[in-house]
Amino acid sequence: IQWDFENRNYDVHDKCTYKDGRCWLFEVLPQLNNILYDIEMELSESRPDELSFRCVRTVSDDVLVPKACALVHILLRQHQCITSASFSTTLMNSDHSKVVWETLPMNTGLEELTIQHDCNDNVEVIENLCSMRSLKKLCLNDLTIPEELVNRFVDMLSRLELRSIELINNELVGDEVLSTICKNAKYLQVLTYENGDLGRNAMTAVNELLQSDTCKVSNLSLCRLFQDEDDGVKFFQSLNENNTVKVLQLVACNLKGIAAKALGQFLKTNDMIVELALPLNQLDESTFFYLGEAVRRNKTIKKLDLKFNEYVAESCIPLLDSLSENNTLKEVRLNCQWNEVLANVVKDLNLHDRVYQAYAAQDVIPMCRSISARHAEIKSIDVMFTTDNYDDADLHKFFQALTTVSSLEYLRIHSSFEMRDSFIYELCTLLLCTSTLKTFILDTRELKDSSSTLLLNALAGNKTVLYFEMDTFYLSMGNVDAFLAMLSGNKTLRHIGLLSSNQAVLRKIADEIDSTLLTSIEFDLFAEDDDFEDEVFQIQEKLRANVATLSRTAEFLFDPKHKLTLEVEETLWTSTFEEYFRKSFESKDFAMLMRRAKNYICRNFFNLAGICNDIVVEGNMNYDCWFEICSYVRLNDVNFT
Repeated sequence: IQWDFENRNYDVHDKCTYKDGRCWLFEVLPQLNNILYDIEMELSESRPDELSFRCVRTVSDDVLVPKACALVHILLRQHQCITSASFSTTLMNSDHSKVVWETLPMNTGLEELTIQHDCNDNVEVIENLCSMRSLKKLCLNDLTIPEELVNRFVDMLSRLELRSIELINNELVGDEVLSTICKNAKYLQVLTYENGDLGRNAMTAVNELLQSDTCKVSNLSLCRLFQDEDDGVKFFQSLNENNTVKVLQLVACNLKGIAAKALGQFLKTNDMIVELALPLNQLDESTFFYLGEAVRRNKTIKKLDLKFNEYVAESCIPLLDSLSENNTLKEVRLNCQWNEVLANVVKDLNLHDRVYQAYAAQDVIPMCRSISARHAEIKSIDVMFTTDNYDDADLHKFFQALTTVSSLEYLRIHSSFEMRDSFIYELCTLLLCTSTLKTFILDTRELKDSSSTLLLNALAGNKTVLYFEMDTFYLSMGNVDAFLAMLSGNKTLRHIGLLSSNQAVLRKIADEIDSTLLTSIEFDLFAEDDDFEDEVFQIQEKLRANVATLSRTAEFLFDPKHKLTLEVEETLWTSTFEEYFRKSFESKDFAMLMRRAKNYICRNFFNLAGICNDIVVEGNMNYDCWFEICSYVRLNDVNFT
């Protein structure tokens, strides 16, 4: 590793220079990632001047794993500019992972840590994790926390100022961990605890947290919390005193009887919860009755997820009937099995866009009527077609109906039938005409090259879609040029999946892909006789550069600087950047910062364009007029000789 860096006039052991500005690591990220790819990881710029270890889907090389683990050790030990880390399965299962775990306490910049797999030495992981000092976000999945280390783990939780903690499917004994989290929740906003059975001490701690005046938790997910129905009553009484929780998930909490009634009473008057999920609960007829009564009066819930429950279909009818008196609840998710009774209720009430379940051939025309009747209100359509015996004419009407939905933001179609060219044409019309669609997911049979080319051409002209996924999206030499043209023409797309191809096509993409706003491609590469590593690495490096551009644009927004203006100008005005910024910096006022940036560019327009150092305008052209001109003119539009 040292030899690799000496050839570039760097010493891998040089200390972090983040305090003096941008760390020198940013200059050698391709060289670092070339090594890290052997453990299915990369180092990427996540926020201005901050780096993150992330998992990537690639092919690891067992021979080079020790070298990559050693590099992670060096970087974590030396660099406070690395603020987030998620470790891959390859690293977790390596015999050399110990050198990584021992550096966790050494890094004082690491604020976010994700470990999602069991590993060879859980004791080593937990021991070093318990010595960390700066964590604000912790996510542990599928780990065994040895009983002898629970006290140390609890001590760490009582010491850290966590904003988010997610503990899911871990082997964890007792109530002490959750109780400690609740007692030290001064800064906590996200709490997910889905592990083993919980006792009364944990239940009491949760209730006290919810009743506390200092509670900041907005996203709460708990599993096996209630030992009996009375526990459910006490929980909803405590939640009724809370004014922070907006997203609530209760898993396997046995919601029936008086607990279900308490849930219904709580929802009738609550004006905070916007999303509620109740998976793996024993929902019975009375539970649905109480939910239906609550939905008639509740004015804030937008999503209700009841999947993964065993219930009689007829039990759902009171809940579905109540939707006619509620205009706020836009999404009710039921189990995915087709049921004639529910299908008829959904048809009679025109609820196809609000109730998500599986649909059979006889449901297609009623669905079209429902969409046509409510086309101006619908924002989300998620359809699962369960068989392949559909009438082509009916399906064509369905795809035509989609083009009339003027406010559609989310579209997912899961089907087993073949996508005819006529269906594809309608989807292309939607993509070219929409001004609102953000997510487009097509889970269907593999498309012909001609069909996928049509979709790619439409995406090239689309100005709104951020997330596009097709399972599986196979690229061949017949449509790779359309794919590259789409990337060149599209100015909004951030994610593409699930991309499958051969080595020759990936090589062409790696060679010709231009700088865009695309930040991630999810690959589905499974052929054992091809080695895709070099091609995937080069593609990922270009995507990483796109992420860096978004980060630099955010840096400019926080502190407008002359040297960054030309670099970030085109990105600054895009919806893609706005989505990235709002997600990455939730507490910041995007609109105010954009006004300040526009003001800066307006005041310094001629200077930034390289024409002169002072703005000279006509005397009768006031500031507001000049600002209006600058809002239409870009620096790169200025040509002079």
